[in-house]
Amino acid sequence: MAQKTPETEPLQILNDFKTPKKEAIKTLNEFIDHLQFPLEEKNKQELLIKLDGLPIIRFIDIMVKDSEWASQASQETIKRIDYFLTILKKHKEDEQIKILAVPREIKLDQMSNQQLRTTLSLEYNQTKSYPKTWYKVDHMEIRPTILVRIENIKNKKDETIGQQTTRIVKEYLENTEDDIGRIVSIEPGREVAKIKCLEVPDRTQLYNYLQTKQPQWISEIPCIVNPQILIQNVKFDARDANNWIERFFIKNRLNREKRRFEMKILHHTKGIGQLRNLFIEVCPSLRELIQSRFGEMFVGLQMVHVKDYFNINLCRKCTMYGHTTTRCNKITKCPYDGEVHLNQGCPIIDQPSKWRCPNCLKFGHCAWDVDCQVYQSRLKAEIEKRNFKYTWIMN
Repeated sequence: MAQKTPETEPLQILNDFKTPKKEAIKTLNEFIDHLQFPLEEKNKQELLIKLDGLPIIRFIDIMVKDSEWASQASQETIKRIDYFLTILKKHKEDEQIKILAVPREIKLDQMSNQQLRTTLSLEYNQTKSYPKTWYKVDHMEIRPTILVRIENIKNKKDETIGQQTTRIVKEYLENTEDDIGRIVSIEPGREVAKIKCLEVPDRTQLYNYLQTKQPQWISEIPCIVNPQILIQNVKFDARDANNWIERFFIKNRLNREKRRFEMKILHHTKGIGQLRNLFIEVCPSLRELIQSRFGEMFVGLQMVHVKDYFNINLCRKCTMYGHTTTRCNKITKCPYDGEVHLNQGCPIIDQPSKWRCPNCLKFGHCAWDVDCQVYQSRLKAEIEKRNFKYTWIMN
């Protein structure tokens, strides 16, 4: 830790940031105290280069919420933090985390220390961005659904089982004069027709109608399950699963007495070395809380980035859906153009505009792109089975 002397420079103090949390807070406090008014342009650039590789924002967030620091911080120190955030915002607007300084119309001199601390703390919670790997799904319309399966239908050259089933169901329901509830759409699945209803009562009405009028059809309402998440590369012993869950709640300061958080480890697979990948079912309130924390949770002595898990298998070998790479017996295909390149590289790998997805056959993206229509339709089918209203997918 750098000694706090008049000669200590901010750039020197920055070198001490790879320290435990409490020490880092003290280091950051020294750093803020040594900011000079005004900073020369050269020093600004040097500071920003150093800051690129440091969790500076997270430490400021911890600091302004730390009771020990809050009781000792002077109004001058908080003004310096505000000044620091102002220059950081100016030079880092294109970064993943955007920091907004205290609005200029608020006069800092007229605010108490507590008001200043509260204002800074609120700013972080409101302006931190979700990770760039996440993507929005609030455009998906999730409707109450009925799945209809008709036996003894086989795939044809130009029509799948799902398409045939959808055509038969549409023709039947279009010609009925009975009140069957409000239907929004009928879409083909892989082997079923998906009937989307406007509201739950409409689904109930149509389901009862089909059970009575078309008992030979297999009509079912999809089973709804809780959200599932994936935590990768953590220490885990299946014999100690219950204690692992308890420690998870304690580490993340989740009070189970106030809120009924529930978590169940479904299964686990091999991770890096001796570590494991955990597939976990969580209650909707816990899934919402994890999103509010930007997917950052603590397991053991590390912070992990939680991902949403859906049962969508996309082979990294043949680029087709429905199986994983370990179970693939097909030839290797390029995800950028769907061709077989053998030992040669793809000639268009550096030309995204020429990529052609081998699944949807559209130009402009590869097989792994989450915007692919084929992936989106499969994702929507998975979301429909979840007891949670997704707005973002943690990826």
